[in-house]
Amino acid sequence: DHQVSAINPNMETFEGDRCYPDLRSIPGGVDAVVIITRPEVTTRIVRDCGDAGVRYVWIHNQLGKSGGKNSSVSTEAVEYCHARGISVIAGACPMMFGPGADFGHTCMRWYLKWTGGLPE
Repeated sequence: DHQVSAINPNMETFEGDRCYPDLRSIPGGVDAVVIITRPEVTTRIVRDCGDAGVRYVWIHNQLGKSGGKNSSVSTEAVEYCHARGISVIAGACPMMFGPGADFGHTCMRWYLKWTGGLPE
């Protein structure tokens, strides 16, 4: 079972749930982070993860958009994670791996696995 918290310094709530301004504001700390934002913000977020002791990071990437405007992946962020021992998945969408994945995400997972592009 996982508890999910939204982080956005510009919002107090998201879909009725509390939204925290940063990682350190979440009571009890954070084990893992999924980052879905612009690459230039991703680097700042992984640095916050390092400061907060987060050990697992997944950086979202929309299929076919690596390095594009719909990608959160930043080379600098990935290198930061590797240098600090933070386990990082840089690419794809976490929704591809859930037991309730929709048809589109299931197809993306199959395609990336078939082409060798599925993150480990």
